[in-house]
Amino acid sequence: MQRKCNPALARNIGVANSTGKYILFLDSDQVLSPSVVEECVRKCESESFGMIRIPEVFIGKNFWNSCSAIWKNCYQKVEQCRTSENVIRGEPRFFVKSQIIRAGMLNVTLLWGENYDLYNKLEKMDIRETSCKSKLCHYEPTSVRKILVKNLRYGKSMPIFVRYTRKQIFKLMFKHSLLTFSEVFKNFKKSPATIWGCSVLLCLKTYSMVFGLLIGLIFPIDER
Repeated sequence: MQRKCNPALARNIGVANSTGKYILFLDSDQVLSPSVVEECVRKCESESFGMIRIPEVFIGKNFWNSCSAIWKNCYQKVEQCRTSENVIRGEPRFFVKSQIIRAGMLNVTLLWGENYDLYNKLEKMDIRETSCKSKLCHYEPTSVRKILVKNLRYGKSMPIFVRYTRKQIFKLMFKHSLLTFSEVFKNFKKSPATIWGCSVLLCLKTYSMVFGLLIGLIFPIDER
């Protein structure tokens, strides 16, 4: 049986119909390394963790999505190296199912930030978290158009996200982006094309997200 719905509702349906003890959220553009599930289950069983972050390696196959992958890998590196600073943290992907249910599942009105919102709820419940060493590969969209369409969709959902979570997400995003650009420049200063590509993509993605944000403010998404 198939049902047309947004990612949050699709995941809630998956959680509700699952029969196992654990939940792993995996997107269609992601591929797990063989040891991820085993390591996550072991940590939950032996160390009583309720949610686990899985490190991602972003991959691109042409110039533009390679630039996008480089940016996201540096974005993640900033997160890992600046644990004491107030930057955006990636969300866990592996959970004890009962904890997701206790948290009230994912917010189905959100098209962006639904995983971050779930993580915030679990964090307030004092659910123990950790990271695993095994990684997953995340393949970037194959065209600039797909990248921009995704950011446009995210922008449309931001007003609802801020309304529900009351998070000052924009300041964090701006700070994290500046730190990421510094990391890109530091690691790829011998490749001017990479710096140029990342800069252009950042501008285009920002414009796309801001345009989506304006649409979301003028024509709010129906929250029913």
